Amino acid sequence: MKRRSLEIMAQEFNPAIFQAAWLEVAEATKVATAAVQAMQSAQQSSNPQGSTATASGNPTGSPQGSTDWSKLVNKPPLLDGKTVEDEIGMFRDWLWMLTQFLNTIDAGVESEIQSLVDTPTSPLDMSTASSETRQHGAKFYGLFASLCRNRSLNVVRSVKQADGFEALRQLILNLRPSSNNRGLALMGALTNWPAFNMGQLLQPQLLKLEEALEEARRAGSSIPDQLQQVILLKCVSGQLRTHLNLAIQDSTTFKELREQILRWDRSQQKWSNLIFDETSGSTPMEVDRVYADGRNWNSGGKKGDKGKGKGGSSKGNQNQKGKGKGKTKTKDGKNGSKGKQQKGD
Repeated sequence: MKRRSLEIMAQEFNPAIFQAAWLEVAEATKVATAAVQAMQSAQQSSNPQGSTATASGNPTGSPQGSTDWSKLVNKPPLLDGKTVEDEIGMFRDWLWMLTQFLNTIDAGVESEIQSLVDTPTSPLDMSTASSETRQHGAKFYGLFASLCRNRSLNVVRSVKQADGFEALRQLILNLRPSSNNRGLALMGALTNWPAFNMGQLLQPQLLKLEEALEEARRAGSSIPDQLQQVILLKCVSGQLRTHLNLAIQDSTTFKELREQILRWDRSQQKWSNLIFDETSGSTPMEVDRVYADGRNWNSGGKKGDKGKGKGGSSKGNQNQKGKGKGKTKTKDGKNGSKGKQQKGD
């Protein structure tokens, strides 16, 4: 019966009908493919970022390898000085940390911030600024409002239209004033700068001096390079000062003098002690160490080294009586005598 059905189907097969059906299927597939491509083109034109991310295998819509640095870098500490003097003392380090934080989370604002730090007397014209710059200013204003307290917060509040760049400029003008009196005071402090402690690392001491030189420059005091070299030479002493006096030339600059001091500082570092402490965590063995009960280190800690032989005492007191006895003989070996060692002999 099955064989009979196959023979009937073979007789009824028409190649023309089969070819026409095949052409219809191919045409339908072509139409469906064109419709899918049109849909993808429409989606790409409406959301180019999302289509690129989806095509690259990232369904979230964010570009591959992007990092949110605002979640990795800590914000600067609060500027919460109780007095004006406290705020001025904190503001220098706070401004440096704030600048690094803002440059890290958005490198596009580096030029504007550096311009305000260098010349705070020149405000940014927000009326001609781009929309991106105004958005940055609004974000910075909210950041300053969360980081500032007491007097510095009042300075931020006084700025209108949520302009963060103007708020930063006003903070710089109030907490880092560039007056002539301040510049003269800094110059006086620099000329009387205390000498470096040559027994400690010179790098942190040199950095403090350079910070004072930078503050004087920002306050409007121009310090020539030769005067900076004189101040630096005055701070060092001993063999380093002799070395610098021999190495200095007519064309030597403060920067070159600074590098020589840092090289000297690195060469004087006692690396052997640091390596020993890091590897063993202990101090070198003292060969003359004595235990509390009188045992000596070289003898392996044996108790037999207490020195209880004749003629000596192991008590170690200054009031030793020296009761040991000893025999003496004459040349003929006949007359022996015994004698007690007197106190103090």
